[in-house]
Amino acid sequence: MQEKKYSILYVDDESNNLIVFRNAFFRNFKVITSNSAEEALDILKTEVVQVIISDQRMPGMTGIDFLSKANQISPDSIKMILTAYSDIDVILKAVNEVGIYQFILKPWDSNHLLLTLNNAIQKYELSTQNKALIDDLGKAKANLEQKVIERTQELATKNKELSTLNEVKDKFFSIISHDLKLPIASLNILLEIMLSFKHQLDEQKVHDLGEKAKEYLQHVTQLLDNLLHWSLSQTGDIKISNKKTDLVKVAKGQVDLFDFLASQKDIRIVMETDGSPLWSMVDENMVSLVLRNLISNAIKYSHEKGEIHLSFKREKDAVVISIVDAGVGIPQELIEKLQGNTWSEPRRGTMNEKGAGLGLRLGKEFIEKMHGQLIIDSSVNKGTKVKVYLPLYEVVTQKEIA
Repeated sequence: MQEKKYSILYVDDESNNLIVFRNAFFRNFKVITSNSAEEALDILKTEVVQVIISDQRMPGMTGIDFLSKANQISPDSIKMILTAYSDIDVILKAVNEVGIYQFILKPWDSNHLLLTLNNAIQKYELSTQNKALIDDLGKAKANLEQKVIERTQELATKNKELSTLNEVKDKFFSIISHDLKLPIASLNILLEIMLSFKHQLDEQKVHDLGEKAKEYLQHVTQLLDNLLHWSLSQTGDIKISNKKTDLVKVAKGQVDLFDFLASQKDIRIVMETDGSPLWSMVDENMVSLVLRNLISNAIKYSHEKGEIHLSFKREKDAVVISIVDAGVGIPQELIEKLQGNTWSEPRRGTMNEKGAGLGLRLGKEFIEKMHGQLIIDSSVNKGTKVKVYLPLYEVVTQKEIA
């Protein structure tokens, strides 16, 4: 395999010197010669040269001036200059300014100059390797800094997720330990009373206690249902099964479930509909759960003898269900927390009913999973209007066909 030849540019205005130099070193290097500084500068623009040797005394441009310009074109090249004794003071002054590696006295000796050229090539190689090493270190440093930034961001994300999970866990245990424990304990007491004093209770008292037990049981059932769906949504295990669904029919079914609960506060639930179906492409079970929670909340936070209105309409490409009450309303900060997916403390209803704070949160999550939207408009002591937007069946079908 042929040994690599390095390039040497030799500049001298005397042609005989160029011939002698080429004959002396062409076996060792790729020798490029030029008899003018201007031509040599043009050569440097197209050739990669490891070593540049220039005569000092040339017409038009001195060797020092030439090498100074060459520095701008080929800064990594090793520069040397040929000179007579009379030029030594000038060259010594220019060493630091031009970066001359070495000056060679005339007449030069071939063996000595070959040794000098080999040393210059070694210096070039070391300088190139050092530069490459510095570049590699710079890239490695930049990569390391980028990895540190990415790792820091990853850790911040993980910490945020962990904080959210801890918040979810704390909320879960709070619901289990308090919101479930209390109604179950109350139900247990009621049953003990009914069993212990069954011979002393008249029919009306048994009926009243039974209704109270039913109320506790409905509360526990709804809370367990919410907890189950909420935990599934947090773990991503919940499955959505969208199909053609009559939202008016689903809403009526949920209203019927709350007849007894509404009657306890003498509240009337009014469905404003002509009975015609309104079809949407949704998960019927999810919609039922959302409406169940929204109606339950409306009853819980309505005053006695109040009214709750459910209305339905088509609006552009959506079916809109509005649930309106004239109850205590929702503070703006709680609405903002819901929109920001942060927890808020549950509030008691107008008859001290207890909630877990899951209803609206679940409703928002599930409606968005079905490509809908839940909007709350409420003011304290002025009631609440919740609007649920769900995709119109015809529009979804047309998009799927298209």
